[in-house]
Amino acid sequence: MLKILKNFSLTLLSSLVSLLTSAIIVLIIPKLIGVREYGFWQFYNLLASYVGVIPIGWIDGMFLKLGGKRYRELEKGKLKTEFIVFMIAMGVISLIVLFYGLFISIGEYRFITIGLGLTIFVYDVRAFISFILQATNRITENAIITFISSILYLIFTIGLLLLNIHAIFAYIFANILSITLSLVYALIKVKDIFESKGDSFKLVNEDILDSIRVGIKLLISNFSGMLLLGIVRMGIERAWSIETFGKVSLALSLSNMMMVFITAISMVMFPILRRVSDDRLGEVYGIMRVVLITGLFTALLAFIPLKILIVNWLPKYLESLYYLPLMLTTVVLQGKFELLSNTFFKVYRMEFQLLVVNVVSFIGSALMTAIFAFFIKNLSALLISVLVVMLLRSWISEIYLTKHLKINLYRDQFVELFMIVSYVLLTWGNPSNLRMLIFIAILVVYLFIERDNLVKSFRFIKKFRNYEID
Repeated sequence: MLKILKNFSLTLLSSLVSLLTSAIIVLIIPKLIGVREYGFWQFYNLLASYVGVIPIGWIDGMFLKLGGKRYRELEKGKLKTEFIVFMIAMGVISLIVLFYGLFISIGEYRFITIGLGLTIFVYDVRAFISFILQATNRITENAIITFISSILYLIFTIGLLLLNIHAIFAYIFANILSITLSLVYALIKVKDIFESKGDSFKLVNEDILDSIRVGIKLLISNFSGMLLLGIVRMGIERAWSIETFGKVSLALSLSNMMMVFITAISMVMFPILRRVSDDRLGEVYGIMRVVLITGLFTALLAFIPLKILIVNWLPKYLESLYYLPLMLTTVVLQGKFELLSNTFFKVYRMEFQLLVVNVVSFIGSALMTAIFAFFIKNLSALLISVLVVMLLRSWISEIYLTKHLKINLYRDQFVELFMIVSYVLLTWGNPSNLRMLIFIAILVVYLFIERDNLVKSFRFIKKFRNYEID
């Protein structure tokens, strides 16, 4: 229990530093630079968030195969050779992207492409080590890697601001440098792997192909989920302007700041579930669903301070207020799926069903993007459509799960739909104080209705804390 709490505390600390960094980036940079430049910077961040797909499941499969082993039990000779091959592969891909950026890309896209080429190498090489540490339960070292990267990026960003440097490429390379320095720390923590004698490439080659085969489904599932919003943002950048892309991205970035706490909560969900007997999982799911939905619905009130912030601090981005309610609601549904449905899919070893749900949802999002971005060209309809896709993904996943959990969620899903529709209708556009008070009143009524379930959930958490769960 103490180890779980220690790991959670360190992860939460690194997440809080990431939140502070994100807050400075999201709130300060758009204040100092133009809307167009901010759009390009957000476009780099969007592309950089997908560099983990480049190893095509290699390290995902490695993680699954090493999961549960102790670090001292690893075949370090095999890992050394595999790591060298991995670095060469990522280096070649990185050089190809750098060549494209240096000699083919033009304007601001040149800096984005060059930065992306460098990011591919340092991020994915660091991910290789990070996955080894996670698989062998060296959570502390992995959290420190994230902490180093975040704190250095924060320091570099503040330094650039103090020096009055507003060029976007400077912030891109500050991010790359922070990742690189955290990679140095990661290499030091696994230096015994590199000190061992490497195995022959012929032996390792079969292991690499097996890792790709094992990890490709998990990779497709994870990145299909990520691309639900990514494909929409790419469509906006292509169909409208980089300025519009930046304004929508600001609304999404502000919404995503609360995902830090959602991620931190996810760290303690698995330990809870592992201590629960199968016949009680249905009850636990219902309890967790109420707690999570209550927290996420309450988080929607973040629109109030964010509106004040944009109006008074970022008046150039007033248009972002129009998209903010949709982005907040979308992030809420994303958080619900990641923490609840995704977790229980893994508990029941339903990886294939998870893959199907994510891929079908991504296809739906891509179709909506094609229709509303390139044919109808209606941005509001596009953002509403991705919100609907997120809601349907959440419900479809629960249909799969209810067969195992033996519970009925129709009433809860109806309440969820009512809350979401009420929030969007009351906050979309430029809501008055009266409309916000109406939503707060609806939220209070919801809390009153669910009071018994909330009390039950707190008792459940207390039992877990005192080791009283069967």
